[in-house]
Amino acid sequence: MNASIYISGPISGRPPAAHDFRLADDLLSEKGYSVLNPMHIKDPGIKYTTSEEIWAYYMREALPMLLQADYVYMLRHWENSRGARMEFNLASELNIPVIFEDQVCGLCSIEPVKDPEYLVVDDDGEDKYV
Repeated sequence: MNASIYISGPISGRPPAAHDFRLADDLLSEKGYSVLNPMHIKDPGIKYTTSEEIWAYYMREALPMLLQADYVYMLRHWENSRGARMEFNLASELNIPVIFEDQVCGLCSIEPVKDPEYLVVDDDGEDKYV
């Protein structure tokens, strides 16, 4: 049985997300992982009234996938995503090993780009640019 790996990264408000997740899915599948990709979550088929309701629906569907994973693969810029930060924290608390796209050259789809302004969360939980 192949080890399973969940892909985590920024999705909301990010048009290239589908492309990034597809590249990671293909790459990880080639490496022999059984990939759990939240981009495959089906549309709820109902109309939510706020973006917050839509986000909550997808997170409720995604988190059970993460809980099934042997590993979590964090796409670049995951720190900019509230959902990906939640997934990282959950994986860390549950001792699910985390692999970072920008640190594992053998799994990287492209070289990481250094952004001049990068949004991160500091130790006090506040967003800041570095």
